[in-house]
Amino acid sequence: MAEDEEAIQYSVLYDGEEEACEYLNKDGKAKVTYPNGDTFEGNFVNNSRSNGTYTFSSGGVYQGNWEQGKRTGNGQFKYPDGTTYKGSWKNNQRHGMGSYYYNGGDSYCGNWQDGLKHGFGTYVYSTDGAQLTGEWQEGVLKTGEWTFGNMQTVFEGSFENGQPIGEGIFRFTNENQINTEFGEFNEGQWIVKKHGIESKETKASNEIEKKIPMEEPQPVNETEKKIPMEEPQPVNETEKKIPVEEPVKKTENPK
Repeated sequence: MAEDEEAIQYSVLYDGEEEACEYLNKDGKAKVTYPNGDTFEGNFVNNSRSNGTYTFSSGGVYQGNWEQGKRTGNGQFKYPDGTTYKGSWKNNQRHGMGSYYYNGGDSYCGNWQDGLKHGFGTYVYSTDGAQLTGEWQEGVLKTGEWTFGNMQTVFEGSFENGQPIGEGIFRFTNENQINTEFGEFNEGQWIVKKHGIESKETKASNEIEKKIPMEEPQPVNETEKKIPMEEPQPVNETEKKIPVEEPVKKTENPK
């Protein structure tokens, strides 16, 4: 293993040039090979990654924009386990509007903050098409709608640990009308307090539209003749592996 590490040297090969150099010495398109086996192919501005493809030796690949050597802006990350994130980044974290596609087929489209689902978004289960739509906080759904796979049953209310809690509304849709149940969850059991009926037309006219609001190079040392080599992109300082978003636990049917 030590021999393999010694064989990999830091090198910079600029587009159109035949020989690689040991340091970044100008702006432009280049391929950089890092001592840890990572590579970056793309554009450099002020000796910092601007946009391009970073391939981790562990198997992950990021294609997109950079700022001050970190994944920032729009980009796509294909993780080693097969999951993919497409969307906005900030300081190496999923941040802003983006979509995450799990290797099991589930998906989440919505807002992110500091790498976690945060804000309005929709999670879709691949097994039956069921959806969780609403406001997420630090990776979990807090308030919103749980639409069953048949798309005819919807629960609207609050959630805790992926399960509905407290007061809420169940809507059961048939061809002409929507039957409603007003009630609350008590220790996992749905208790009906009131029944109601509304037409599809009334529901459509009163529905408020929910809109989805829509990642380190070394600094240049001017006093030195050589520009310090750029550091490889850190993956995870504590675990030394690429963090992968865990799928949301399937919500159980309480009825």
